[in-house]
Amino acid sequence: MKITISEQEMQKLKGQIEDKMEDIIAGSAMIIESKMKKNCPVDTGVTRASIKAKKIDKFTWEIGSESPIAEYIEMGTGIYGPKKRKITPKRRQALHWKGRGGKDIFAKSVKGMPPRPFMRRSLTQSIPEIEDFINKSIS
Repeated sequence: MKITISEQEMQKLKGQIEDKMEDIIAGSAMIIESKMKKNCPVDTGVTRASIKAKKIDKFTWEIGSESPIAEYIEMGTGIYGPKKRKITPKRRQALHWKGRGGKDIFAKSVKGMPPRPFMRRSLTQSIPEIEDFINKSIS
């Protein structure tokens, strides 16, 4: 027994597979974006609001935050971050920032903050949901 598939039929099948893959990848990106927003620590909400899934090309998506503090939240700062040292002033005698209620705070150094890896955790937590999504998409 022989089965013959024409080049035209193969091209049609290839297009259907590519369309399904594109849908699966887009859906997976949305699942990850949703998890990241759910897991993102919130103070003002700026970082959570900046989390976006962005389509780069047919099969590539980028999911993340353009908030300047997202990396600090994910990786930690000071002794807890990549540099593993206290945060100290560069041009002044003390660090200065406004605390809650606008109160001025000064310090010679600070330890920093431990990492809160919400992005990495979101990727791991997304795997079962993505597997379910793929199974439903191809069945």
